[in-house]
Amino acid sequence: FDLHPQLASSIGFKDLPLGHLYAAYGLSDSGKSAIMLQMAADCQKSGIIPIFIITEKKMDWRRAQSHGVDLSKSKCIIRSDLKHLEDVYDYMAQKIR
Repeated sequence: FDLHPQLASSIGFKDLPLGHLYAAYGLSDSGKSAIMLQMAADCQKSGIIPIFIITEKKMDWRRAQSHGVDLSKSKCIIRSDLKHLEDVYDYMAQKIR
C-alpha cells in the first residue's frame, strides 16, 4: 500500500509490502508513535485493519484520531505482561501462524 508522501520521504520507501510485521524503536519523542499512526491511517485508506499491540498503557487515542486513524476500524490488544521486545515479537508470531 502507498504511504503518506512525508512518511515515504522520511523512511526512503514509497510503499511497504503487505504480509510483514513492522516495528519502530528509538529515543523518547523521536517520532515512533507518529510513524505508527500514519502507517495505520494509510492502511485503513487501503482497506487494511491495523492492529495495535500496546504494552505501556500510554496510548493517546485522541492523537491517533488526529492522524486520521478510525478507531472503529482497528484492533487494539493491551498486553502489559510483555516486558521485552522479544516477548512482543513472540506474541505476534504466535498470532499470525
